[in-house]
Amino acid sequence: MLTDLDKELASGRQTTVVVEYHPDKDEDTFDELLILVGNKTIAIPLIGLIPACALEIESVVDFGTLVSNNEVYSKEININNHGTVPGLFNVEYEGQLPIDIFPTCGAVKQGSSVIIKVDFCADRSGLVNEVVRVQIFDKEQILL
Repeated sequence: MLTDLDKELASGRQTTVVVEYHPDKDEDTFDELLILVGNKTIAIPLIGLIPACALEIESVVDFGTLVSNNEVYSKEININNHGTVPGLFNVEYEGQLPIDIFPTCGAVKQGSSVIIKVDFCADRSGLVNEVVRVQIFDKEQILL
């Protein structure tokens, strides 16, 4: 935001320039600011990114080999948000095994994480390969 574009800056002096961006649509914008120094031009890239969440979740919960003694085994997985706004998640398990998941839905604040606890009661022997659907904001469903 310069008020007088015709002023020259004396050698050894400095000035501060503020660039304001006012988006008119929700999309990332890329441009450049050109600064003329004598007979040289300096291009400064300008990047305007819309706020977005960037949720990431571990895709496998492996309990390993367990003893079938009706004991409850627990694992924790993280949903991380590397974005600039909060993101929502929803977990669905429709199987028949004694698996409990908490929390099943919620929000992850920007720059933080949420721990999801998965409890499994080993009440009989056998191979367990269950699928849990996780819907995270702005992405396709992930299967655990």
